[in-house]
Amino acid sequence: MARYRKIDIRMWSDDAFRRLTKPQPNGQTLFTFFLTGPFTTMIPGVFSAGEAAMAERLGWPLKDFREALAEVLAEGKHAGRLKALAKMDREAHFIFIKNAIRYNVPESKNVIKSWKIVWDELPECALKREAYQYLKGFLEDKSEGYGVAFRESCAKPSVMTYGNQEQEQEQEQEQEQEYSSRQLSAPTDLVTKKYEEREAESTWFVGVVTAWNTIPGVKEQALGATIRRSDLYRRVLAYRKQHPGNEWWDALFARVRASDFLCGRTRASFHASLWWVLGPKNLKKIEIGEYDNWSGGAMPAASPYERCVE
Repeated sequence: MARYRKIDIRMWSDDAFRRLTKPQPNGQTLFTFFLTGPFTTMIPGVFSAGEAAMAERLGWPLKDFREALAEVLAEGKHAGRLKALAKMDREAHFIFIKNAIRYNVPESKNVIKSWKIVWDELPECALKREAYQYLKGFLEDKSEGYGVAFRESCAKPSVMTYGNQEQEQEQEQEQEQEYSSRQLSAPTDLVTKKYEEREAESTWFVGVVTAWNTIPGVKEQALGATIRRSDLYRRVLAYRKQHPGNEWWDALFARVRASDFLCGRTRASFHASLWWVLGPKNLKKIEIGEYDNWSGGAMPAASPYERCVE
């Protein structure tokens, strides 16, 4: 019978622990970090973290971190020689350790229900969909109640993501062609099409918010269970119709990132929110450069803080 030990993830932040001799980059330490590190969540084996962030937390050079990561993922020269202990979507910063749930089985249905917010906030990607299918199957095998609790609390993810608009457009066109050829042969066709459209919209919204939250200094936008009913959700989708590609969003977020005022790097200590930035008056001022950093010459008639009207 296997024996287990509990580890407090705060160990990695403990001053006494951090003063100990640090290990050189290696696969065993990295896998231990994957299982017990500060990026882990209450859902066993599922969390979000980028390579640079993890390398910095471990105090490893990024190049050496990637070599250790290749061992854990059994990639490159390690493919076929080592068994992959985890999977990672580098673009979405999503990590999945398949066997973690086997050694951390939830103690009750209420524990599974508490995963809801954490699951909603994890980035959408194909690997999240794979993790969903595996966790769903594992918990359904444990008990019917566990399976029901998981399906009700953790929504099935879509594979389309912000940043892959071409793929999304192609899929939407294929859906439209297939939909037209059937000529609404049954009422369920309408329901299915509407559901697919809503899932694509939801995935796009999550991608936009995820990109926004990478901007240092802005007010972070949470992704809660009721986000689909929010005014922000409707506002983002409205701008998506006007600007269906990524270019407009990338340019807007780059301008916000460069603005000391919008990112709280001035004495005014103002931190812009995504809702505030997408307000029509504020957005117009951002686009014409009113919140760009002042580079000399005549002092503006009003400070950026005084021009916050919405």
